[in-house]
Amino acid sequence: MALFLTRRTWLKIHLWLGLVIGFFIAILGISGSLLLLKKPILEWEIGRSALYASPHSEHSEANTSAPDLWRQSAQQNYPQLIKIMGVALPETGFIPATNVMVFGKTSPSNKLGIAFIDPVDASAKGFVIFDDLIFSQIVSLHRVLLLPSNIGSWLVLSCGVMLTLSLISGVILWWPKKSIKSLFSALIDWRRGLKGAAKWRQWHYFVAIYLTIPLFVIALSGIVLSRPELSSLLSLSPENKRFISQLHSELGLGFSGLIIAFFSGFVLPLLYVSGVIIWWKKRIHRRSEIISPLNRNAK
Repeated sequence: MALFLTRRTWLKIHLWLGLVIGFFIAILGISGSLLLLKKPILEWEIGRSALYASPHSEHSEANTSAPDLWRQSAQQNYPQLIKIMGVALPETGFIPATNVMVFGKTSPSNKLGIAFIDPVDASAKGFVIFDDLIFSQIVSLHRVLLLPSNIGSWLVLSCGVMLTLSLISGVILWWPKKSIKSLFSALIDWRRGLKGAAKWRQWHYFVAIYLTIPLFVIALSGIVLSRPELSSLLSLSPENKRFISQLHSELGLGFSGLIIAFFSGFVLPLLYVSGVIIWWKKRIHRRSEIISPLNRNAK
């Protein structure tokens, strides 16, 4: 399947896409998979007592505190929170918490601080500087590659586009030249005893082809999520944006999709490394083919 270009041209496209931007795509894959583990990471880093509200009696739960009391409790217990920017109700924020999160700027660093407040009795449960969390660095790595936002988000968008093109070119290169029967054979035919670049190529193709569709969905949804202007350009409603976010994190399949997305993220660095090894081994082989006749002629 050449699709208007020769196989050699598609091979060059696939190679240079990987060599030029494959490293950044690999980083996005690892960081994306780690973000799917945000609940255990945050439980380890922040603590369950801060994240999750203590059980109360049914009568107490019916008398939930007012938002003003949450803000007041946050400022009284955490004076470093100098400017409150907002309040996230239980299980509505980016951080999975059943306590209320009162967030704002802190002194003297001006970083984002989060106070965790019990929604029923407004008692203080914990406080963190979000920007100092390891989780925050993982988020920044995945969204902007730890670069300034106006630069990093465009690079992330470019990675999504390049990954999409790389997947398309990879399928074209893998696609059997003969019948549909040979297509199914290629999906299950594992050849033993291969060495050098051929062995790495087989691993590269097998791992990639089975995860092409999940990676394609993740790449396209990631492109849309990478820049806020794209949501406006596509006139996406909040419901549509949530759906695209679900596609990106769990492929719209719930927990089973999350597992597939998790492994797909870790596959990206493996594809990058195996691709570089294939290229390097072929390069060494070609060089030896050129040098060997020259050595024989010299003798």
